[in-house]
Amino acid sequence: MATAHLFIDYQNVHFTAWECFTSYGTQVWESLIHPGKFADQISAARDARGFEHVDFTKIHVYRGHPSRRNEPTQHARVQRQASNWTRDRRVEMNLRPLRYPRDWPDEPAVEKGVDVHLAIQVAQAAMEKWADVLIVATRDTDIVPALELVHKTDGVSLELATWAGQSELKLTQKTPVVRLDKGGYARSRDTNNYR
Repeated sequence: MATAHLFIDYQNVHFTAWECFTSYGTQVWESLIHPGKFADQISAARDARGFEHVDFTKIHVYRGHPSRRNEPTQHARVQRQASNWTRDRRVEMNLRPLRYPRDWPDEPAVEKGVDVHLAIQVAQAAMEKWADVLIVATRDTDIVPALELVHKTDGVSLELATWAGQSELKLTQKTPVVRLDKGGYARSRDTNNYR
């Protein structure tokens, strides 16, 4: 059986799902995505489309990490989420510290380097043949050059995963896209209360 690694730009996937599938007034934290469940939904969607069945051996999650000093409550939440998600042995968390501007909290903290870290690891996975199929879940156009490089690497296939009805990355080479609908979103949710 072919192997697959899934690379998730977590905030991108999470916020897009929240914008796309939740009703007005739903809080962002009410639409958390569980990486393992998300991978299982991608697997089911691939099977339904007649793609070669794959075994997800690793799920790489890339996400910003709030500062314990600046945002102790949110820092603890992210830690609890990571602890819960990594109970699924396939899940590997890649947390990068958020950047806090001088006028924080008036200006929010931002993720820095998350997309670059994801892009580097996808390219590394292709060159080192971590799996037969690499599936990337993001709409962030900053990683397109890395994905174009993956397409030039022999012996590995690249696919994209996204939510149905949302914009998709456009690559110069045709790339299969797996789209999850509202049902796939519902089955991907992490309904635990971390508050």
